[in-house]
Amino acid sequence: MSPYLCAIDPDNNLWFITSAASGYGSHNGLLKLTHGETTAVLVDEFPLGSLVVELTGIAVLARDVFVSARVADGGSYIIRYRSGSRDERELFPKSGQTGYETAFWGIDVTTRGYLFAGVTAPGGSGLREFDFTERGRDGAEVLPRPQGLAPGGAVKDISVLRGRDYNLPGSFILSSCAGSGVCMWRGGTALDPSGYVAEPNLVLTGSFSPNGVVLDPVGNFFACCSGGGNVWARFFNAFGHLLEMFPDPGFESPSDVALTKGGDFLYVIDQKARKIFFFEYPVAIEPVSWGSIKALFKQAN
Repeated sequence: MSPYLCAIDPDNNLWFITSAASGYGSHNGLLKLTHGETTAVLVDEFPLGSLVVELTGIAVLARDVFVSARVADGGSYIIRYRSGSRDERELFPKSGQTGYETAFWGIDVTTRGYLFAGVTAPGGSGLREFDFTERGRDGAEVLPRPQGLAPGGAVKDISVLRGRDYNLPGSFILSSCAGSGVCMWRGGTALDPSGYVAEPNLVLTGSFSPNGVVLDPVGNFFACCSGGGNVWARFFNAFGHLLEMFPDPGFESPSDVALTKGGDFLYVIDQKARKIFFFEYPVAIEPVSWGSIKALFKQAN
């Protein structure tokens, strides 16, 4: 069992998924690590042979947790856990809606409840948007779709700016993509996503193939990388220029990063090492070792 992608809730608890997509195991599960503790709680899981083939993204809105899941026919579901509870699990699209016909890779959700998902398309990677706002559209896709594509391969992760109003122009979305580094999506709004166009970061291209990315409140971002001989976690400004290199406490294949609400802690999860690293900016703290499922995890109530 290996951690794959992660997100932070308002109480600085770390939510993360394990996934068959990681290449380091076949377990698909949702887990929670309470801030300050070293034992994660298994909240939900999808056994082999179930509808879910692999989990592909995670995001948090207030205390609701969203997980994207690829199913056998190649499409996707969005699973919403209200208040992080397995007992309040909802599956989208709901009955009567048009299904999500494509696989999502990386998701994030704005403060108002607009969920953006990365998709892989012929010729590049793109975005989709879904409405989970209080208007009650129950995850319906927001149309028209963005027409722009990012060059390169598959999307790996998505990040939005916390606290920004995506109904207004000027806010942007960050994506990490295999082979094209980091892209900023500009020009659209949550009400009209058709204008979003990917702008590849010319500094972070070439052999740079990041896994997880997360924006801070002012538009700088953290990223982790494990491809092409690059194994690290770093902090960049909006133009892609390096601001900080985090010390390597034993990374093997870091797969995602998450920043606490106050910005004082950075989590880096490593899918191959099966560890979660805490960085109290800028000094690394001892990692949490995963061990076996029996030794480390306790069942959620």
